[in-house]
Amino acid sequence: MCGIIARISTNENPTSTLQGVKFLEYRGYDSYGILLSYNGIDKVEKNIGELPIKKLEELKKEKSNIEIAHTRWATHGGVTKENSHPHFDKDKKFFVVMNGIIENYLDIKANLKNQVKFISESDTEVIPQFFSVYFDESKNGENDENIEQNLINTTSQMLEELKGEFSFILKYKNYVISFKNINPIVCGISNDEILFSSDMGYIQNHSSQYYNLNDEEFVISNFNQKDKKVSFNFYKEYTKFNPQLKESVKTDIDVSNSYSTYMEKEIKEAKFVRSLITTSNLSSLKYLKNTIQNKPVILCAAGTSYYAAYYMHYMLLKQGINSQITLASELNNYSSVIKNSVIIIFSQSGETADLIYPLKNLRDNNEIFTISNSPNSTLDRFASRSIYLNCGREIGVASTKAFSFQIFVSYLLEKELSGIDIEDNLNKFESEFEKVLEESQLLIEKISTKFKSSKDYFFIGRDSYHPLALEGALKLKEISYIHAEGFAGGELKHGTLALIEKGIPVVVIGDSLEIISNATEIKTRGGIIIGISPTSQEVFDYHIKIPNYFNELFITLVMHTLALKTSQGLGHNPDKPRNLAKSVTVK
Repeated sequence: MCGIIARISTNENPTSTLQGVKFLEYRGYDSYGILLSYNGIDKVEKNIGELPIKKLEELKKEKSNIEIAHTRWATHGGVTKENSHPHFDKDKKFFVVMNGIIENYLDIKANLKNQVKFISESDTEVIPQFFSVYFDESKNGENDENIEQNLINTTSQMLEELKGEFSFILKYKNYVISFKNINPIVCGISNDEILFSSDMGYIQNHSSQYYNLNDEEFVISNFNQKDKKVSFNFYKEYTKFNPQLKESVKTDIDVSNSYSTYMEKEIKEAKFVRSLITTSNLSSLKYLKNTIQNKPVILCAAGTSYYAAYYMHYMLLKQGINSQITLASELNNYSSVIKNSVIIIFSQSGETADLIYPLKNLRDNNEIFTISNSPNSTLDRFASRSIYLNCGREIGVASTKAFSFQIFVSYLLEKELSGIDIEDNLNKFESEFEKVLEESQLLIEKISTKFKSSKDYFFIGRDSYHPLALEGALKLKEISYIHAEGFAGGELKHGTLALIEKGIPVVVIGDSLEIISNATEIKTRGGIIIGISPTSQEVFDYHIKIPNYFNELFITLVMHTLALKTSQGLGHNPDKPRNLAKSVTVK
């Protein structure tokens, strides 16, 4: 959560940073904030909501050699201008943007309350206020090295006091400290410029070389106003080191969109799952095939990715391989008992905080295998092998195409395990994708219009369709704000039927005898049955027909479209649902 960005440069044009703020809004859009510094004069612009284009264009006209900026997903303190970043001390000497959580910030506030006045509810504010109390400017002298050492000493003193998982960027005069812990910070270096950001893609597209800071590493950068030069030093355990820089690879980040929303565009880009089939991915799949037949298998993920992992669990069962599936936020509970296993991680961003912390301990005694859309991410670097989704940048907060690509990974692994060829079905999928969507569009719109005012929605499925029922419910509730739940069909009789009332829509996935029996039980109690299956059934009040191959991908297409149309019918923005953000980097 939260996007942070900084630039220290001889170039006085802040446009790239301002555009970076817009780029990083996928990480949070409760508020934005930017500090621009030129000739010793600091200007802060911040407010609630997204950075308006008009304000962006206005700020482009400013001169600046140093910027730090932030897009916020609120954790501590409400969505207010006062709680937005950058935070600063009363004298406006220290400015800070942060990603993460300071767990003991209330204790720090209590310790400082007699010396400073806090103006926000945010945990981040304790950092500039701490510096304002403990940074002794009398030790600076006129020597840059003295100032740098003074900053290091205060940073060390502060980090001994603060508890939590957070990364921050602090500006003092012409100095910038960039500290990394758990939450990602990537450094980009070009001629006379150094950049920092929580987004790898942004850094590589704006620098010649890059370096992923590791935990507890930090960089102190300086812009020499007199000589117009940028300098910087990397530190680990408060000792200088020379990082191994990598050459930046520019990527074509396509943010153009001819559709009304990015979500619609990305739903339709699920057609291009073939991009998963690369030499590197196929090699990793073969390796995984051999590994999972000789070691216990743990599947772990969060949110939408968890349902993709759950689908893989069912696929492996069909191939005679048992696996344990665990929520990312609960993985730490199993740390003492998971040994000599292969842990398969599903994470679109590769920066899921709930996974990073336990995997730090688990990776020594287990093999980590990551399925991600983010090469060079933290989880990718933890892994011995990875599969890259290659589905392109996903802008909509509610993941659609990445989920479809994750399902296709299971198809490819099943092919490796069973030897069944999927090429014919893949060719048909590509050629019939638009046709299936077009033929179901009017009915989906009719259903979304009729039930958009429902207070409840239910999704049921059996076997490998159970994870899809969970995914369908998640998509609907996160972008339409309708209460929705997914269940295994057989669980209805164990409590859920008590919630069925006349007129409540229930999406029934599949047409097996068992699920049709469950649908009949619901209809008997007044529920409206929306069937998604290859064949129509008498119990269905509405039937959305899908082909009888790659069923899971077509079911996903239908459910994602239903969620999209419902959200739009209610007047919501499906790309940026309330209270959510794209990359979950806090526990």
